Amino acid sequence: MANSQAMDELWTSPLRVYPAMLLAAFGGWLLISGCLLAARGLRRAGRQLPGANWQLMRGIRRLTQALALVAIGLGWAFHWPVAIVAGLVFGFEELIETSIAAAALREEAARDGFLEAQGRHG
Repeated sequence: MANSQAMDELWTSPLRVYPAMLLAAFGGWLLISGCLLAARGLRRAGRQLPGANWQLMRGIRRLTQALALVAIGLGWAFHWPVAIVAGLVFGFEELIETSIAAAALREEAARDGFLEAQGRHG
């Protein structure tokens, strides 16, 4: 019973707006960061440089995580439960999917010598 009361307080408290907006702002920062990372990958792909696909996938992965955090934060702030659920489901599913693709592309980048050139080790 105490958990239900705590969740109700967390959902209805007027102070919920502050952590919710902090979560959405962090998602916005990740969104910008993901766009920059994906753009760097696209530039590398245009010049056919090694590691381009991996960088692009990392940017896309960050973008999907950012959109999920923004949806959760705004859903919490404005009492939109469907946005919270959509953010959680979308974020979790895309995290799994892009993690698999990023692992394969990381191996490709390591094989092409990109990671060693960047000072990373595969």
